[in-house]
Amino acid sequence: VQSSGARPEVRYQIADGSFIENQGQKKFTAMTETGTSHTITAQVTDVHKALLSVAKTVKAGNKVVFDEKGSYIENKKDGTRTPIEWSNGGYALKIWVHKNQGSPF
Repeated sequence: VQSSGARPEVRYQIADGSFIENQGQKKFTAMTETGTSHTITAQVTDVHKALLSVAKTVKAGNKVVFDEKGSYIENKKDGTRTPIEWSNGGYALKIWVHKNQGSPF
């Protein structure tokens, strides 16, 4: 992925206790399974699964609910809900990212 603004002084601690460096950030458009388009700014680093910050999601005007009967992210302005699924021992938010960000979905 082409990223900009690498900050090697910023490091992230991963589950095994080791650290990995920030390789920049990437802004892209993604679509949820409810058909809602979102602009996301992600920090780029050497991981195999992307993580979503609940704190940043809440700060952006959302409510995050984790529940056995249905988990979701709710937009506080318009009430739309984006489902979060339990998968392989954790919660997953399904999004689709078009390879060519210049093209609409």
